[in-house]
Amino acid sequence: MAQKLYPRAGKTPEELEAKFVPIPSVGHEMGIMFGFIGLMLIGVTGFWVWWTFRLKREDTHERARVEDLRARGLLKEGLSGNGASEKQPIQE
Repeated sequence: MAQKLYPRAGKTPEELEAKFVPIPSVGHEMGIMFGFIGLMLIGVTGFWVWWTFRLKREDTHERARVEDLRARGLLKEGLSGNGASEKQPIQE
């Protein structure tokens, strides 16, 4: 009876020494892991491409806006974005 409930009961240490046996779902777990890593790489790459196109589009719009302001005379040629002249040093 004890042998059925506890199959290791009554065996010598040599008999109890088990060899490594991987769990049956290792392939499935590794597939999920590598699939997730691949999906994340695709997602990061997609976001990077979208971000690059978005920045180029915003840069194009900003350049057009600045040119429009210069054409209307609302923006001087020598001013940078913070309003300080690039030719004059900042005075404290």
